Amino acid sequence: MELKENSNFCDNCGSQITSEISPKKNKKIIAIAAIVVVVVIAIIAVTMVWISSNNLFDPLSNLGYSNTEHGFGLNPPTGWTTDTSGLLGTIVVFYAPVNDDFTENINILSGQLPSGYTLASYVELNQNQLETYFTDYNLLSSNPTTVNGMNAYEYVNTYTQGIFNIKVKQVFVEKNSKLIVLTYTANIDDYSTYFYGLEQCVNSLKIV
Repeated sequence: MELKENSNFCDNCGSQITSEISPKKNKKIIAIAAIVVVVVIAIIAVTMVWISSNNLFDPLSNLGYSNTEHGFGLNPPTGWTTDTSGLLGTIVVFYAPVNDDFTENINILSGQLPSGYTLASYVELNQNQLETYFTDYNLLSSNPTTVNGMNAYEYVNTYTQGIFNIKVKQVFVEKNSKLIVLTYTANIDDYSTYFYGLEQCVNSLKIV
């Protein structure tokens, strides 16, 4: 007896009619699904390799100098020499391209903001220590600021070091209690000449 189209029950015996996928068609669906899974995995793998090779997981990768151990990076001044020897506890020192008796430089330190201190109070403590350490110490300016959206404080001072009259600008930058301190030291007569080096470092500074 021929079944009616779209019938759910057999008119002869009353049994429910079920549609079954043939084994051949079932194997075809499984094969297609397997291919789709393999293709998706391949796309993910290729994407991960591309991201890794382009350093997209490293937010400091596009900077001229980076230090992953201390979590910061920046673009050093063009043409300046880089010293990562750790001189006097520094993380890095950039030396200006000069040939006189005093070489202008930018040294960078890294640390944590001590518990119980605000950035302003910590900077004030640092200033007081410098005043007792250097001859003819004179604080020219001191004020809070921001660096690339981060809390910061900067001050400028002068002092005498041996035969040299020195002018210094320090910039303290804080992010999540991590401190990066940039110190630009120059012969007072050459301070303006090489100040662009500090600006380049500060303007590109990134802390992670």
